[in-house]
Amino acid sequence: QTILCYIMIMQAKTNNKPLISVIIPVHNTAKFLSKCLKSIINQSFKDIEIICIDDASNDKSLNILQKYSSQDERIQVFANKTNIGAGATRNFGVKNACGKYIYFLDSDDWLEKDGLKKLADTLKKFGEVDIISFLHYNVNAATLIKREEPKVPESLTNKILNIYDTPECIQYLGYGMTKLIRKDFLIENKIEFNNDKCFEDVDHFLNLVPKAKSILFINEKIFNYRVFRNG
Repeated sequence: QTILCYIMIMQAKTNNKPLISVIIPVHNTAKFLSKCLKSIINQSFKDIEIICIDDASNDKSLNILQKYSSQDERIQVFANKTNIGAGATRNFGVKNACGKYIYFLDSDDWLEKDGLKKLADTLKKFGEVDIISFLHYNVNAATLIKREEPKVPESLTNKILNIYDTPECIQYLGYGMTKLIRKDFLIENKIEFNNDKCFEDVDHFLNLVPKAKSILFINEKIFNYRVFRNG
């Protein structure tokens, strides 16, 4: 058993199922973790749970997670006994999530103000979809200068698509945290991250996208991706 549960607050306190489960794998990101957590806690959309899994950090990451969980009952904290990588850690998060939709966020990144509200409003407008794909800012880790990524063509936005009827849309589907995903879609299709310690999001993408019957693009910037390189 590689997972040790330290705190499981929300499931113990309520049976209500939130709309969105935010899943955050954490490994030695104490320097950035508070900014990440505050950006979620302070979202205007509140119908969420926040599942944080510490992947055997050797800094103060777990202490920070426990501090925030004591202040917000929506936060659940788990800790891996050994380092198993982001992919397997995210899989554990999905299995323990109660939300109808899953959002993966890395612990050194952070949400834009009202980012989750924009996603919830989109679901309210269009109904149930397998995937909502959205935009983000690339943020230089040294300077914190934001760079916008290109928008998706308007001909592909705000309508239900799939890659078979509209194959050109696949080039605009980014990896990683650029998608909100329906949990039952993941479970029914047995879509998981592999156990590789790197590029696990690429494999996940290749399993995820061909099975999606409904993909919706929105030209909204939902989160900030911290880039640890020049450019």
